Amino acid sequence: MKNTFTLPKPTIPTINYTDAKAIYTAKDKLEGFRANMKATRNDFLRNTLFHRQHGLCPCCGKRLLNVYAGTAVHHTSYDNYCTFTEPLIHIYSPQDNAIQAKVPNCKVCYFKHPEKAEACLSNLVMVHKTCHELMHGHTERLKTQK
Repeated sequence: MKNTFTLPKPTIPTINYTDAKAIYTAKDKLEGFRANMKATRNDFLRNTLFHRQHGLCPCCGKRLLNVYAGTAVHHTSYDNYCTFTEPLIHIYSPQDNAIQAKVPNCKVCYFKHPEKAEACLSNLVMVHKTCHELMHGHTERLKTQK
């Protein structure tokens, strides 16, 4: 039986990363913006997205292998910044093969501040790395990876 379940296609932010960073810098919210970017490396956040999406990539509709292999977390909007004020955690980042410091503890936020967690999660989707490159028009990178 063929799976007919589909997810809404993710969007590209209306303002680019550089412009969003400048806006948050001007508002003295740059640390929250950076934390929002780094949160995409948090295991709890990645697992939550994976399960919310039923293990499917919303771009192509195909299965995601797991939360790290060949995946990227895409921001559909930069309208949200992290307001997490509790101690940050250190996580292992397979992408960098290193310990990533200063990452928000998304699990604590998820259970203590569900409204903030939902605002954050509503602007994120997990996609295949290749789909992410295509969404952002980085087709040259894809050619060099083959």
